[in-house]
Amino acid sequence: MIKNVEKTTPSEDILLAWLAGVIDGEGSIGIYTTSQNRKIINLSVVNSDKDIINKVEEIYKRFNIFFCTYLHNNKNPKGFLPVNQCYVVTVRRRDDFEQILKLIKPFLIGKKKQTVQKALEYLTLNPRKIKPVYYCKFCKKAFTGRKKQFCTLKCWHDFSIGSKNPNFRHGKYIARNE
Repeated sequence: MIKNVEKTTPSEDILLAWLAGVIDGEGSIGIYTTSQNRKIINLSVVNSDKDIINKVEEIYKRFNIFFCTYLHNNKNPKGFLPVNQCYVVTVRRRDDFEQILKLIKPFLIGKKKQTVQKALEYLTLNPRKIKPVYYCKFCKKAFTGRKKQFCTLKCWHDFSIGSKNPNFRHGKYIARNE
């Protein structure tokens, strides 16, 4: 007699333990300094088996982690390509990096656990820089980004032809040279 067996989804702990094992064996976790003294955080998994990479991607998607996958350029200095292609999955966004490290930390062992601890300490000691808030000269709306006086081109245009512009008097634009 054959029984129908329902497929169940593995619990989150099993998925995170599997991911921690893959990162422990095939991954790298680090905070690197560039030549301009900028810090780059990076969690990457490198493997030639596309099924493992697909499973890592599924887990990241399940936990809403933003990641990037690409085929590694395996070109060797001697000029030949190896038989197996390597795939790389990286996480570099600060919030996602911190979230995934906190999720997999209980399942890591040895040196990678110490590396995760150091990375989390670095993230707490160096909080995210808060972007300055600017206010539009025309509509007074707050915005972030590049330093500028107007939030949109429309606001700039409305200001330049309107009564709020000090160079626009009596319905006529007064140039600075006049």
